[in-house]
Amino acid sequence: MHNILEKYSDITFTNKCDKSDFIDSLEKIYNTLTTQNNKVEFLDILESSLLEYTKFDNTILYNPFELFDALIEKDLLWEKFDDDEIQNTVESLNILQRYINKKIDEITYLEAKYNIKIILEKNNVCSPQSGIYWAWLWKIWSASIVHKLSKLLDDYPIIFIKNIKLHKIVIVSYFFKIDQYWNKTQLWGFETLGDNNIYLSYRNLIDSFDHELYHQAMQYYNDSTEWENLRENTDLFYTYKNINNVSLGFARNYWKENIAEDQATIAEGLFLNYQNLTNRSEKDKILARKIELVKNAYFDLSDWLIDKNFWIKRNK
Repeated sequence: MHNILEKYSDITFTNKCDKSDFIDSLEKIYNTLTTQNNKVEFLDILESSLLEYTKFDNTILYNPFELFDALIEKDLLWEKFDDDEIQNTVESLNILQRYINKKIDEITYLEAKYNIKIILEKNNVCSPQSGIYWAWLWKIWSASIVHKLSKLLDDYPIIFIKNIKLHKIVIVSYFFKIDQYWNKTQLWGFETLGDNNIYLSYRNLIDSFDHELYHQAMQYYNDSTEWENLRENTDLFYTYKNINNVSLGFARNYWKENIAEDQATIAEGLFLNYQNLTNRSEKDKILARKIELVKNAYFDLSDWLIDKNFWIKRNK
């Protein structure tokens, strides 16, 4: 473990977390693991977490609770611990209790800044653990969620959030939908027309946030004529049944379900995979036009703050 920490020693931690406390906590958890498989998996997850912060931009502040979130996601803290390991883990996490509570308290700041409500919903989380350990797991998730939400919201001018009349962000563990063939599939997020709320799964918060926020935005921006003209003039074919067929104008097959998903997935791509998306559009005029339409919506709804310079600066 010391080799990994030394390799990424230049990473800057968020100011509210003492780096030495974090390392002390890691060592205590690692030393409580009783199987070699768990020890190896722990080190793999730790290195992946640190690597993610140096892969693209080593100036990003590292949030240690994203590591703990990953440990839960991989079931290491969730199902693979025995009772003794659980007790020792709780004791090690106590070292970081002050930071956890401060991070969770930032919800109040975000709510005031953007004039929205943020709800972390744990009622439908089925925990194989109970008592104080489950309480710790929920705190870890909450701290990680707040950190991610803060970064995601920071991408948007406050006036944009105001103009799309976002009322509430609800984070839950997961939800399902039943399609016309009675297949149950997991959803990463959804927006309900009319109530100005977006509902997101913590398991895919980063990937779904911009997508669902754009669905919300489209209630207050009407470019349906342009999209319909584009569809008619280029023979774009929206259909769930043929969603896997490759077609010009679509960078990802999910876009083919309908125009609304096409719009929101382009918005998602602009924030999450800008260079790849724009590179594809250089050889695809239909895709280029779609990107232009989505950028026009952002420009208008942000009172002209999300302009050409915004995208250049964000994707340097």
